[in-house]
Amino acid sequence: WYKNGTCFRKIAFPPVPGVSTISGNRGRSGQTSCRVGPIFRVISLFTRSLFVQNQTIHGLSEKPRCRLALLHRTEPPRTFDSASYVDELNNRLLAKKLQFKGHEEEGYKAFVFDPRGVPLYKNLRILSRVAVLFGIHGAGLAHSLFLQEGHSALLELYCADRQAGNGHYKTIVAMMGLSYSSLSSTMCKGFDPGVVAGAAIKLIPETTKADCLP
Repeated sequence: WYKNGTCFRKIAFPPVPGVSTISGNRGRSGQTSCRVGPIFRVISLFTRSLFVQNQTIHGLSEKPRCRLALLHRTEPPRTFDSASYVDELNNRLLAKKLQFKGHEEEGYKAFVFDPRGVPLYKNLRILSRVAVLFGIHGAGLAHSLFLQEGHSALLELYCADRQAGNGHYKTIVAMMGLSYSSLSSTMCKGFDPGVVAGAAIKLIPETTKADCLP
């Protein structure tokens, strides 16, 4: 990532073996009892601060959090047709009057979030508008570090070779003060789109509704 000879004025490491895989103090198993603490908040805030002078995301916290983002994943066996799940979720949002046809500026909207190859500052801007991040278990769910306490939630989908025993993101969101839920399936393509959509809608934080609904 960095050329030889690159120097850093400051560098910080979290006091655990990794950020994505939190394995210290049984964190890999998913510790919902972990107290909301400063470590991951500091990581998140510091990363955001690196781009605070970039006018394209200046004031990103002022944007309403009215989006439900399905994290796109392409590596088999943990993958499925992201577009079909987003379509089902948007249909459910419309039916429940949480989305309004012809009024894009009002209500909630689901979309496929693919962070690959996108500059970090752009992904931070996108995530600042997300009420619910959901997707198949994988390193991409570490983006939950940039969701907002009290205004965002994570829905984790366990399947194939990763089941509920892999609870590092459950631990992260507990330490970030976010809401969390999960679903499990033997095969990733075995998830019922309607069930996933229902679980995502159920996780929409009440604190976002004043800004997102007319």
